[in-house]
Amino acid sequence: MALQKMPLKINGVDFSALTERCGYSIVYEDRKGGNSVTMMNGDEYQDVIVRKPNLTWRLDSLTMNQLQSLHAAINASVYVQVYYYDTATKSNRTAYFHGTISEQEVGVIRAGGYYRFKAPTLTMRAR
Repeated sequence: MALQKMPLKINGVDFSALTERCGYSIVYEDRKGGNSVTMMNGDEYQDVIVRKPNLTWRLDSLTMNQLQSLHAAINASVYVQVYYYDTATKSNRTAYFHGTISEQEVGVIRAGGYYRFKAPTLTMRAR
C-alpha cells in the first residue's frame, strides 16, 4: 500500500500533489488576552482566549505554473479557506488561514533542462 499524502485544498483547489510525502507540521498557537500576568513570586497566569493551528508544508520542487497557481490561491484574499487534517481532532477540517510561501530558489532539473523551484515551504496561520 502506497503512502497517502495529507490533504491540502485551498479555496477548493487540491494542492496535495505538490506536497512532500512526509506531510506537514502543525503547531498550536495560544492567542492571549490582556489579563495575562506574572506574579511577584514568578508564577505566570495566562489569559488564553483561543488556541489556533499554524501549518507548514514542505513542497516538492515546483514548476513556474505550479508556483503561480499556489501564489494565486493563497493571495485570492487576505484569508483563504484551507482543508487539511487536524491532528487535535483527528479528522479533516476546513478553516480560514493567511498563507505565505518561503523564498524560492531556482534550480535546473537535468532531465530536459527545465527550471524548477527547489522545495519551498508553505506556511498557513489561522485566522
